[in-house]
Amino acid sequence: MLIKIGKVYVDPEEVAALEFDATMFVTFHLKTGSVITASASEREVEEVLMGAGLLQDDRPAEAFIELTVEESDELRHLYAIGCSWIARDKDGKAYAYKARPKLIGAYWESDDGHPAAQLEADYDFLEPGGDAPLEILALLAGEE
Repeated sequence: MLIKIGKVYVDPEEVAALEFDATMFVTFHLKTGSVITASASEREVEEVLMGAGLLQDDRPAEAFIELTVEESDELRHLYAIGCSWIARDKDGKAYAYKARPKLIGAYWESDDGHPAAQLEADYDFLEPGGDAPLEILALLAGEE
């Protein structure tokens, strides 16, 4: 199956390696030994190859959550003071924790005791009781 990258069509299954230069050109080294050069951004090539199933994104789901400026600022502050996790209790209140918390009944609790801080930003993506707490560093990694 041929895919279009820039103005070039490439069979992604025949690509052995990729090389980018500073001028936005990508060079495809094919398994046959041939070389194709195209003008395309790294992100464009990445999206096409991921769509073809040739690349996998192993970042955790948290890395794909879009944070508001307020959420981002609060998470950076919490991480700086030693918090690593956030979770929302079933009653709707959200907290930050230094150690990974576990859901016990309706409330998240960590081995080191009480939550380190109650969250002030909205965090609409944080479900009450959720399946698992979210890692602050993974959330912040999605911004890069």
